[in-house]
Amino acid sequence: MCPTKPAHFAAVLGAPVAHSFTPIEHAEFFHKRGLPVFAIHIEREEWDQAMPVLQVLGLKYAAVTAPHKEAAAKWCGHPELHALNTLYFDSQKWHGTSTDDAGFLELIDGVGMIAPLQKEIFVWGGGGTLGMIQKALPHASYFSSRQGSARPGTEDLEGVKPKIVIWAAPRTPDTVLPPAEWQPVMVYDLNYKEDSMGREYAQKCAANYQSGLTMFIAQAQLQRKFWLECEEKK
Repeated sequence: MCPTKPAHFAAVLGAPVAHSFTPIEHAEFFHKRGLPVFAIHIEREEWDQAMPVLQVLGLKYAAVTAPHKEAAAKWCGHPELHALNTLYFDSQKWHGTSTDDAGFLELIDGVGMIAPLQKEIFVWGGGGTLGMIQKALPHASYFSSRQGSARPGTEDLEGVKPKIVIWAAPRTPDTVLPPAEWQPVMVYDLNYKEDSMGREYAQKCAANYQSGLTMFIAQAQLQRKFWLECEEKK
């Protein structure tokens, strides 16, 4: 599927990344440009060493996933955003943006936009998406998926149970499931993998479930829009 001797290439960068739908989602976009698109596994501690090498090899367009979104913002020196999921190299410098916010709003589809209703929304995990979720749901309650406890700033929740759980945690040996007594009626999962722990959790508590695929497609459309705008500025 690779063009002969392409001058540049595109990639999704993350760890893990082999499951990513990005190469398929953007295949037509990059095929029109004669560019291959790869999934490249980079460990958290490898970012600063890997990016200069990839740049020399010809990386021009990049989608960034966990755990590198904060590192991508520092790499670009973005003046406002602290986590980026989209990068473009114009042969002189890197440019970046985040399309996660719009994708997340598409996923939850207006749920909890009224502040009092956010009290019934519990967010499990977060990682590089935590700031984005807090921006959309400032009055929700937030929990560490590793410690299983409320994050600093979350109000006293003794006796309070959620109606909605936003699942924002990876499947790792350190990730724990929420308390059995929560029993939400809806789980919104930021992950779209079939083996997501968010899917498993929704099945365990018999909750309705929304996969993160909705978020992925929405944010991917905006990634292509950003790349187009960058190309037009050259």
